[in-house]
Amino acid sequence: MAQNIDFYIDVTNGSLVAAGSTANGVMPTLTRNDTYNFRVRLQQRDSANFLRDFDTTGSSIKLGIGGIDDGPSDGQFKLVLNSVTSNAISFNATTTQVLTAISGIAGQATVTTYGSEPYSY
Repeated sequence: MAQNIDFYIDVTNGSLVAAGSTANGVMPTLTRNDTYNFRVRLQQRDSANFLRDFDTTGSSIKLGIGGIDDGPSDGQFKLVLNSVTSNAISFNATTTQVLTAISGIAGQATVTTYGSEPYSY
């Protein structure tokens, strides 16, 4: 069973709020081969300096683990779509390998990639 890790982020200054799973201001230790559900709650300060939930309507968010400018250097990940899980995908997988993994779990959906390595999506 996956463990939930809750992050509260103050979008006013981009800092991690000492709440949720980081109640002491320290992120919990992640253990290899364990499964985690990362739940992120964006908040911003109101005129009275209280943190309130941030309206994310029409927004997107990109998250990563590690240094903000660090790229991955090891490991694998899996994709899950409607309870179907892909095979393990290497951290440095090519666009074709990721496309194959997505196609394998997407069923009859059409999957397309654009661009050329290393700037493809």
